[in-house]
Amino acid sequence: MTPLLAFLFLHESIKPKQIIGLFIAAIGLAFIASNAGSITAVPLPALLLTLSAAFFWALSNIVLKFASNKAEALGEKIDMLGVVVWTSLVPPIPLYIFSFILDGPDVMLKTVTSLSAISIFSIFYLAFGATIFGYGTWSVLLGKYPASKIAPLSLMVPVTGLLSSQIILKEQLSTSQWTGGFIILLGLIFSTLDIKSLIKFNKV
Repeated sequence: MTPLLAFLFLHESIKPKQIIGLFIAAIGLAFIASNAGSITAVPLPALLLTLSAAFFWALSNIVLKFASNKAEALGEKIDMLGVVVWTSLVPPIPLYIFSFILDGPDVMLKTVTSLSAISIFSIFYLAFGATIFGYGTWSVLLGKYPASKIAPLSLMVPVTGLLSSQIILKEQLSTSQWTGGFIILLGLIFSTLDIKSLIKFNKV
């Protein structure tokens, strides 16, 4: 979604191969979502929430890139890591409210007082691995390069998620999930690989 929004709001150019690559990757995502060969295998509310999350992530990329472009035009530079740190203060508020409404205070208190070693490790991983390192690196790249060039790399998220679930959690992946991951990789390669330069390099 980010390349399309970047084209609409930031007037970044989008090449036909990028559109084709994203379309191929979308087919791969459909395979992963289907899980058993049918899109109904994923509950509709879950699918809609996932698509909404993807849209708002794309929108946040555009806002961040717009701010970076404005700062660059003024001869300044945004501290992308600082942006990630400060914006991380926002999500806990609505999440806390939703947890209070859906789970109740008793469940929340029990969760906090009975943290396991895995839970603590997960918290540190999300805080430092995923947020500081992951989103920090992503934001720095987004500030340096066009959003339409960086955004397709996010297609690796479901692929790495599936592989991690198999390696760490010993989950068994279905044929449709393997197929979807392979199709996503094909779409990513097609949209990012400079075929003309590769042909010239081979001729040399």
